[in-house]
Amino acid sequence: MRRILFIAAAIVLVAAIVWAVAFFIVVPYFAMALDYGNVQLIVTALMFAGLSLAISGRDLPAAALLDVAITVKIVPALTLPYFAVTRRFALLAWC
Repeated sequence: MRRILFIAAAIVLVAAIVWAVAFFIVVPYFAMALDYGNVQLIVTALMFAGLSLAISGRDLPAAALLDVAITVKIVPALTLPYFAVTRRFALLAWC
């Protein structure tokens, strides 16, 4: 049993290190993009967070994040027909 816990802890540690390295590689690019006034990274993050919440069934927070993303850039509005086709009218009403 201890061996399984040790292996699980090692996997979690390796995953945390991989995410930390990826974070420190991406941060300079993200800061440079924001310095130039490019908000595409923020809009993409908002859109993915909104879609993730929509998949989990949380319509109000999903709609709020998608609303902010659509307000900043119009491109995330292209995801709205998907919700109409899948009959997620509550989410569309909040948008």
